[in-house]
Amino acid sequence: MKISKREMILTVSTLTCVLFGATWLVVGKMYDDYRKQGEEMPRIDKNIENHLITIDQQKNWKSNLNKLEASISGDAYPAEPMSVAPRLTTEIKAITTYHGLNISSSTAQKEEKTGNLYEQIIRLQWTGTTEQLVNSLHGIQNSGTGLKFDITTLTITPQSGRTAQAGMLSGTMDVNCTYMRVPPQS
Repeated sequence: MKISKREMILTVSTLTCVLFGATWLVVGKMYDDYRKQGEEMPRIDKNIENHLITIDQQKNWKSNLNKLEASISGDAYPAEPMSVAPRLTTEIKAITTYHGLNISSSTAQKEEKTGNLYEQIIRLQWTGTTEQLVNSLHGIQNSGTGLKFDITTLTITPQSGRTAQAGMLSGTMDVNCTYMRVPPQS
């Protein structure tokens, strides 16, 4: 059996078309995957770069954390049985008195433990001018005592009545105090 030239050309053409079609089907399915991977590569490279920067900065963060813990532990309070509310109230009153704000009463709320930190809210009744109040709030927020004071609630009302002076305000403020305690010694 002899294959003619015409049949040979048709056979080669058919095989070429079949191979080309099969290749197109296989590669076509994989092409979408390769295209998606090509689009994701810049994002993945950026993530890797960000993680490497984070790892490089970890030493700085640890040294800053150690410095912060050392500064806080220097101002740590005694172990749990002793109340720290009087000392906190005294420190807050010293700041407000320095700025001229009059504290008429203070009440300490229950102490709450959060991790190795303790939080206690001190509620203060105050009277003073706007300037005294603003200066006192700034002083409390930026006290250099190693403690963290946050004013969580502030109410302001103008003074009224026969004894009220012009420009005087009164109200309450809740000061959230955050501190550490020295671990009990065994």
